[in-house]
Amino acid sequence: MAVGCTLGLTKTTILLVDNAEDAMMQPHAGALVVAESPSSGVVDTLSQLLAAAPAGRLRLLVTSRVPVPVEGGAGSFSLQPLSVKEAAGLVSAWAPNISAKDAEAVAAHCGCLPVKIYSLANAIHVGATSVSVLLSKEPLVAALEAAPADVRATVEALTVFPTAFDEESAADVLTGVVGAGDGASSGATAAAATACKKSLDAAVSARLLNHDPRSDTYKVGPGR
Repeated sequence: MAVGCTLGLTKTTILLVDNAEDAMMQPHAGALVVAESPSSGVVDTLSQLLAAAPAGRLRLLVTSRVPVPVEGGAGSFSLQPLSVKEAAGLVSAWAPNISAKDAEAVAAHCGCLPVKIYSLANAIHVGATSVSVLLSKEPLVAALEAAPADVRATVEALTVFPTAFDEESAADVLTGVVGAGDGASSGATAAAATACKKSLDAAVSARLLNHDPRSDTYKVGPGR
């Protein structure tokens, strides 16, 4: 994507680009594709944005699981996985009513991943679950119980798939047209397709679906 203008920023702006590797690895993502060359696609776009902005007015904060060599970038900082002790500190911050021992157990149960910790620790704090109930369940079950009702309904409906599935197959289930005959999904309205995509994105964000950007398929299970 070419940036063909100068950004008229009057204040210093921070642009957050989260999970940049998702755009870099999707072969259908058009101009944002990095594909086989790390110097194209999303990298070029971000470099051009920096060049188009007035000096010092634009700052990029890019998160990615793969290197993103943006021209003009100040550098990169590698984050290491949290230790159990560090993760337990997050649990205690979000669920201050539990003991240090329980906080460590919850942290380990969540794989020391901050997003999972936030979701489950918050559920404990508001009384939606307890430490004993949480630790007695498989991670997916515990995460499901802590998820919003609409996300939980989406994931439960998608458990009909024993393995990976694509968006079209998901739409068949989520719009209630399974078994309606060949071509039924092609008759789904644009609104229904948009609603399906939003439901899938919400389940991925809740770490209840895994999305493989290379094949653009999904699989029910604790996300990364």
